[in-house]
Amino acid sequence: MDLTLELKMDEAIKSPLECACGSNGIILSLNGTMRTYCPKHILCAFSEEYRLGVLRDYYRNVRKFLVLTTPFERASDIDMLVKSSLEEEPTPEEWVRSIQRLLVLNRHLMG
Repeated sequence: MDLTLELKMDEAIKSPLECACGSNGIILSLNGTMRTYCPKHILCAFSEEYRLGVLRDYYRNVRKFLVLTTPFERASDIDMLVKSSLEEEPTPEEWVRSIQRLLVLNRHLMG
C-alpha cells in the first residue's frame, strides 16, 4: 500500500477515544490543573447522549467499512464477532475498542 495512503488510513481509523479529550469534550493539562474545551468534541462535554451518539456513529461507520471491504457479508456478522470478544454488559467504549481491533487485524491480514 502507498505510504501516504497508509498514513491516511492510520489517521482514519482513530476513534473519538483517541482524541486528546478522550471523547468527553474536555482537554486537561498534563498535571490536571488546567482544562479547555475540545473544538472537535465540545458538545460531548454538555450531553452524554450526544457523546454516546458520536461513539455509535463511529462504530456504525467502521462496521459498514468492514462489510464493504472484507469477506463479512452482513453487519450482524460483525456485531456477533465483536460481541463475542466482550464481557457481559460492555460499555460503548468497549464496543468501539473491539471493532477497532477487528479493523486493525483486517488491515494487517489484507496487507
